[in-house]
Amino acid sequence: MSLDAPSATTQQFLDEWSVWHQERVDEYSQPYSWLSLTSMTWLKEGEVTRIDSFPGTWLQKGDTVTFTPDAETDVANRGTRITSSLAVTVHESGDISAENIDTADGVRAELIKRLGSDRIFAVRIRDPKSPNRTGFDDIPHFDVDSSWVVPARFIPDSEKRDVEVSADKRSFSVEHRFGTLYVTVDGKEIALTVLQDHNDSTGMSTVNVAGERIYFDNRHGTEHTGVLRFRDATSGKQTYGGGRRLTIDVSNPEAITQVDFNRAHNASCAFTPYCTCPFAPLENNLPFAVEAGECTPRVIDYSLGD
Repeated sequence: MSLDAPSATTQQFLDEWSVWHQERVDEYSQPYSWLSLTSMTWLKEGEVTRIDSFPGTWLQKGDTVTFTPDAETDVANRGTRITSSLAVTVHESGDISAENIDTADGVRAELIKRLGSDRIFAVRIRDPKSPNRTGFDDIPHFDVDSSWVVPARFIPDSEKRDVEVSADKRSFSVEHRFGTLYVTVDGKEIALTVLQDHNDSTGMSTVNVAGERIYFDNRHGTEHTGVLRFRDATSGKQTYGGGRRLTIDVSNPEAITQVDFNRAHNASCAFTPYCTCPFAPLENNLPFAVEAGECTPRVIDYSLGD
């Protein structure tokens, strides 16, 4: 496929891509990266839940989840050891990563809240000794090709709004739409939806004057970071079936003149089944193969929790 590509200094282009790629590898090499996940268990209203790999029980009642550690176990939250039940109340509606609880040997339970399902609270277990993380050394990718740097222009929406984004005509997620990115490939301009990116850092919150903890949703800190989630003819073959992503700084729309598909990268759900990341919206299905960017990573298939 011939592309309408701008010129680039080959060595500089390769060097800059290598730095970006190494940052991606370093991100997934961290002890509590997505590769450390070993299970995800959805909680059920009024039912006590025990997770085999973590010492304690969980009980959801409305917007409050109570964790009770087993006797004589060493667990901590926000650096403070827990010796009795810990109640976490998340009144806020949205996708929220609320609290971490850590064992002395480094296993982490992460309490999350999600929007758009009757399954609201879940507990994900992260273990730095997960074979997925300890066996990780690189992210496979296509050969770097500067011809996949293509002309683009971004038109922001006139007003900020949340939209229901359909992934497969059956499910949807509620996303914040930033605007439309127009990319030119083979002389043809294609319109693609740009949404606000997510931040999955746990514990983003503040404490109000009444001493109550107020949680921020997973968009906190991404006010100017757009994400283009897309699928193409490689999806489900060389690349992850749910699609890939490009992140875009939308703080200055007029400055966006091109996008680099060599930096198309996997979403977290390509590395683990224990995620709730949204897929590419239907309108972002490209009819051709984008043979650039990351390919499907090697992942050990654990069994999902209930």
